[in-house]
Amino acid sequence: MTHTTLRPNGRWEDLRRQVRRCEGEIESKLSSYARLVSADTSTRNLQSQSLSNELSQKLTNLKELNNTLQEYVNSQYNAPPSMLQTAERHKEVLQDYQQEFSKTAENIGTLQKREALFTLSRNRGGDTNNKSDLLLKEHEHVKHTTRMADEIINMAIDTKESLSNQRKALSGIFSTTDSISNKFPLLNRLSNKIQFKRKKDSIILGSVIAVGLIIFIFLLFR
Repeated sequence: MTHTTLRPNGRWEDLRRQVRRCEGEIESKLSSYARLVSADTSTRNLQSQSLSNELSQKLTNLKELNNTLQEYVNSQYNAPPSMLQTAERHKEVLQDYQQEFSKTAENIGTLQKREALFTLSRNRGGDTNNKSDLLLKEHEHVKHTTRMADEIINMAIDTKESLSNQRKALSGIFSTTDSISNKFPLLNRLSNKIQFKRKKDSIILGSVIAVGLIIFIFLLFR
C-alpha cells in the first residue's frame, strides 16, 4: 500500500485553499449580517442570533487555520518573503472580519435595545392612560358625591332654620298663654300639645341630619 505525502509546497497550497474558502464563507455571512441593520424588526430578531453564532464559529475556524498556516511557515527553513507576507495578509483579513463582525453586532444590539425600550415605553403609556381614566372617574365620583352631600346638608340647614323660626313663634305664643293656661285648663292642654309638637319637630330635625350624614359617608366611601 502506497502512502502519498504532501510536499511542503503542496501542504502550503492546501492550507491556503482552506483559508480562502473559509474567508469566502465569512465574507458572505458578514454581508447577510450587515443587511440586518436595515431590515425590519421581525427579520432582524429572527435571524440575528443564528447568523451571529455561525460567524463566531467560522471566525474561530479561520483563526485556527491561520495558526496552522503560520506554524507551517515557521517550520520552513529560510521561508521566502512571499510566504511570510501571505501568512501576514491572512491574519490582517481575519482582524478585519473580526472588527466588522463586532461593529455590526454592536449596531444590531443597539437597535434591539432601542426597540425594546420603545415597546416598554408604549406599554407604560397605555398603563398611564388607564390610570388617568380611573383617576378621572374617581374624581368625578367624588365630585358627584360631594355635590349630593352639599344638597343634603343644605336641606338639613333649611329644615333647622324653619324649625327654629317655628320655635321662636311658638315661644312668643307660650309667653302670652302661660299666664292664661293656669286659669283655663283647656288652654293648658293645648299648650302641652304644642310643646309635644315642638319636641317632635326637634326629633325630625335630628333624624334628617343623621340620615344626611349617613348618606354622605356611604357615598364618600363607596
